[in-house]
Amino acid sequence: MSVGLGVVCELLAGQTTASLATQGADGPWVAAVFFASTPDLRLLFLSASSSRHGRDLTVRPDVAMEVHENATDWASIRGVQLMGRAHRRTGADREAALGLYLDKFPDIARMVHAPEGSDERAIAGRLTSAAVYCFVPRWIRLIDNSRGFGFKEEFVLAPEDGRLG
Repeated sequence: MSVGLGVVCELLAGQTTASLATQGADGPWVAAVFFASTPDLRLLFLSASSSRHGRDLTVRPDVAMEVHENATDWASIRGVQLMGRAHRRTGADREAALGLYLDKFPDIARMVHAPEGSDERAIAGRLTSAAVYCFVPRWIRLIDNSRGFGFKEEFVLAPEDGRLG
């Protein structure tokens, strides 16, 4: 039974945090990142380019990501595994991606646009100077035990634009 990419879009839209797996000179690494998703399955996230995963992405943009809902038992495990490329956005693309990201996180948007106090000003400064990345998946696996234990559906997307291939 195919559930389609609509379920993947809904799951991504309903979650806020992804695990980002990179590979660099110091070996493999995993970092948690807040993300926003787009209808065409891109994941947008912010990070300091000086962070370990930021440095890894500069050298090797091929990464894996994972997003899942909180689960309390085996039957409620539901999430997606993704492989693809993450690229830093600049100029107008950066501003558009940042806008979509801030749309998903109104509390962060408020802090960026109207920080209250020195702590929020410091955080807002770091956020507005952070690198903005766009992850384009090439492969997606939906895992949804609510449809039956071990239910998986995989999607291969065209590498140049992320559309179904």
